[in-house]
Amino acid sequence: MSKGSLFWANASGKLGETVLYRSGGEQRTRTYVAKIKNPKTLAQMTNRLLLNNAVSAHRALKGLVSQTFPNRKSNQSAFNAFVQANKNVNRFYIGKSDLEKNACVPYGLQIAKGSLGIDLTPRLALLNNAVDTEAAPKACYVIDGFLNLSDFSLKLPVAEADSFSLRLTPERMYEVFKQCSPITLPSEFQISVVGARYGADDDDLSNDMWQPGYRVTHCQQFGAYSQDYGHRAGDSVLTLSLHVASKTRDEQNEYATLTFDSLIVGASFVTGKDAADTCEGVVLSFKNSSGYQVSNSRMSSVPAKLGDEVISDPAEDYRQDGFYFEQLLSDYGYSPDGVLVSTAANVAPPASTPEEDEGGEDLTA
Repeated sequence: MSKGSLFWANASGKLGETVLYRSGGEQRTRTYVAKIKNPKTLAQMTNRLLLNNAVSAHRALKGLVSQTFPNRKSNQSAFNAFVQANKNVNRFYIGKSDLEKNACVPYGLQIAKGSLGIDLTPRLALLNNAVDTEAAPKACYVIDGFLNLSDFSLKLPVAEADSFSLRLTPERMYEVFKQCSPITLPSEFQISVVGARYGADDDDLSNDMWQPGYRVTHCQQFGAYSQDYGHRAGDSVLTLSLHVASKTRDEQNEYATLTFDSLIVGASFVTGKDAADTCEGVVLSFKNSSGYQVSNSRMSSVPAKLGDEVISDPAEDYRQDGFYFEQLLSDYGYSPDGVLVSTAANVAPPASTPEEDEGGEDLTA
């Protein structure tokens, strides 16, 4: 392979035995290979199935990922940075049909890698109900240690204050983050919430999968607004709320003052098992004089236990020893006895394609 030829400029295609293409912002050439050897070994098939999950996740989150790996090498695409960050961490295996519909197993995916020095990865926790003290705790995804909510309170009409948590509108999100963030935020910044809920289809098991979507809230003093991208399983997975720590009513019983103690991502659930089918992630990003700034963010993972409740792994069937793994190997043409009987096109996800190398929408615009 050669690169940087001034003669070829921006050419692409095949010329004799030379293939011309662009990758990482550079003009490159390689020798044409008429037939690539494809032994379909177990290691090769396993690697393809593992890459499928990262490639499919990137396709679902492409516009976001194009902005959230700002410190990658100059010749590295956001796609390659995303795959490199996740291939050996998010070890789930999916097939061609999942890849075609941008479905993936998102638990533990790194969705942002920046230099802000803060981690916004949600964790599953049990929170008490301050409004109804006799109610059982709810399972929620929370972000620990980021917002300092100790001095933040709101006075609301009683009818608006009678709930377990307070959903953040774009305008209120701006107010809360500007006042409670431990870092100084500029006048404009973005909060992106990524969410995916497991969709079960009793009539077609091939449709059982997570399909991530995301909501970008453009926070500014006047005219804050949100935009949604991609598939989502209802608005609830893409919301941020504040958990109510206490409520105090005034003497006329018309207003209540609420204090808060936790930032909740997505909905609240009766049990940990109900929550486990949902996966959440949050990214903070903005531009300042030093350039584009991004948090470190991963999608949530599921603990083995929440309080006294044992939680089964919602994605165990997609691991290497899971129910679907052997079937997926067969679909890609692998047979342990050496007889290749492929029932699906044997196409390996490329290291990078024109689709993945294209820049996503600029979320800071």
